[in-house]
Amino acid sequence: MTGLVTVLGSGAMTNTINGILDSDVMLVIGSSLTISPVCDLPIQARHAGASIIVVNFEPTPVDYLAEAVIHANVIDVIPRLVAPFLEQ
Repeated sequence: MTGLVTVLGSGAMTNTINGILDSDVMLVIGSSLTISPVCDLPIQARHAGASIIVVNFEPTPVDYLAEAVIHANVIDVIPRLVAPFLEQ
């Protein structure tokens, strides 16, 4: 997690459930999505209208819901994914 905290900041991991479900986009990073209740959040967010993006080394149970799925090491992908937003 240290690498992700460096890239995204610690606040990215402290969202409320209501805040997550009200989001336009959910970025699921490095999670097998097998532990409840967290595994249900992408499904709930999708049903509430959010787009789902999954970045995980292996397939997850919610890949079928996602607009984008990247199966790779998150430490390699996330810096490139967020770089354009950090430059603004």
